[in-house]
Amino acid sequence: MSKFFKGVFIFIFCLPAFLCISCSKKETSNPNQNNLGTGSEEKQKWNGSIEDDFTDDGVLVYIKSEYCDSIFTATDFPDLELEKIECKTQALYDKKKEEGNLPKNFHHIYFLILKNKGKENVIKAIRICEKLDFIDYVCPNLIYSFDDSIE
Repeated sequence: MSKFFKGVFIFIFCLPAFLCISCSKKETSNPNQNNLGTGSEEKQKWNGSIEDDFTDDGVLVYIKSEYCDSIFTATDFPDLELEKIECKTQALYDKKKEEGNLPKNFHHIYFLILKNKGKENVIKAIRICEKLDFIDYVCPNLIYSFDDSIE
């Protein structure tokens, strides 16, 4: 199996675990409103490097749970040149909300696809997104591979 397909498999397999990320919530007066801007609170930052194994086309963005009713578009990321933005958790969110059992700490995960590909551009996009108030965590789309000798 190619590295790409292994990476995609791992991403899809691990997605539910990513949804359970715990974080401290900053309460807002209106959590349904996009209070976009830069935050001054200390956030967890991705500390990888260009040598890490990740795709060169975009970043994964974990939205703070208080914004789970908001829908984000490319205009919410004004300093990035985006080709496309995909919410990877919308179907799960809709299902859980309809069932009435949406977790209090639900985090939407968006994949921001960059117009200008390259690992350097991915790292620049990460540093830009880390400054946005509505983002809890941002990282590249890491590629994991299994040791082929494991049976």
